Amino acid sequence: MISESSEEDIWVISSWRTDIPNKVKFINQSISRMPFPDCCYQVVHALDRYFESSDPESIKTPALFISAFLVELIDQYLFHITDQNKSSLTALQELRLLELLNKHFKEQKSDFVRWLVFDTLFSFSNQEQKEKKFNRRLDLLTKLVSMAIALRNGNIMDCMALWMQKHRHFSSIVVQVSTCVIEDYSCLVPVSLPFLQSVSLSSPHLACQLIVALTSIHTMITTEHSSDSLNLHPALSTLKVIVKWISQDPSICLIKPNRTLITLPSLHSPTAASPDSPPLPLCPVRGLVQWTVLEPLTRLKLNESSDMKQSLKDMYSELHLGLLQALVMSGKSKFNPKDDMELEPGEVMDESDTLRHLLDSKDLKRLTESMVKFIDSLNEAVDILPDARNDAVNISIDRIAQIIQVSIATGCLSSSKGDLLEICKSVPNNCLETVVANLDSL
Repeated sequence: MISESSEEDIWVISSWRTDIPNKVKFINQSISRMPFPDCCYQVVHALDRYFESSDPESIKTPALFISAFLVELIDQYLFHITDQNKSSLTALQELRLLELLNKHFKEQKSDFVRWLVFDTLFSFSNQEQKEKKFNRRLDLLTKLVSMAIALRNGNIMDCMALWMQKHRHFSSIVVQVSTCVIEDYSCLVPVSLPFLQSVSLSSPHLACQLIVALTSIHTMITTEHSSDSLNLHPALSTLKVIVKWISQDPSICLIKPNRTLITLPSLHSPTAASPDSPPLPLCPVRGLVQWTVLEPLTRLKLNESSDMKQSLKDMYSELHLGLLQALVMSGKSKFNPKDDMELEPGEVMDESDTLRHLLDSKDLKRLTESMVKFIDSLNEAVDILPDARNDAVNISIDRIAQIIQVSIATGCLSSSKGDLLEICKSVPNNCLETVVANLDSL
């Protein structure tokens, strides 16, 4: 039996060494007698104490019996998931739970503890994502982040950004949650759009990751899995938000992931890469380059009014300017940045170089191939005026030329001069070859 005098120590689960079955029984009985939402608070408090008693420098993955017990507490007394993998909470109780979590994460001062509790509640392993209760957890996560945006809770938004980066190899899941959060503000309740616009101030980290997700959804490129529809382009309201974020602070595109927190041991076993889709990039620069370069070529085929097309033209011009400013900000203090362009034979660029080399020759090759396809399509179109077509092509080529020039000058491009020349030759009637040929003058 557990004595009353030892009750305080029992709640520090990380200190358990002996008499574990009785301690588990004691905590289960104690929490089961608590009314809602006291039981929820007690679970979160127990998680806090578990991680607060751990040393950030030497924390280890929890033992299996501890992991199983914590998962049981979370499912049964926090999320209230039943045996049928459904929530037993009413809508009002769910709202109170979300408010409790918002308050908890806002008041938790330790980044270390805050992230580990968030990770314990909402991260997942390969096996867990196949379980039915996984959808319930994602649903709560989406609602929690939406509430955090409305309440300007930067702590939760920062945790969400880390969550997106940790699980970027499961791009479909990350995109699903991101899309739901954005649609809550841009579609369901459009008048609340200012709350979404304020994300860049409360959590630049989350704003950066939301742009990553959006540029991965709306690629402007038709594939066998998509059609030539408006879905290839971001919604106007969403585009306005992104343009405002980047115009206010272009460095938002360059925020580095906190690998120290992301790589901490987790209650959930590591997730292997999904074989179904490539991982999301760590920063949105490549996706934004694709947007600003291809948009002039795709705009001509949109069934929009002249005023709308002009509005889009202005917004993408502003976005392109912000992107160039971001490239300049990422530049290095080098006497000759172009020397940093080429990789040594056999050298491979890893994730640690992602924000050092924001673009590489493979990115530019894919982009110019798409440009050529769009240009050929426009040349064959009989319903597009030659002047409009030429204007769009020139804008697109000018933008990629500017991006190449700035990325070379700032050391952000990983490519050989020969590869660049070959890529530029594929685009007809342009100044790209001249830009690359004059590298020595930079």
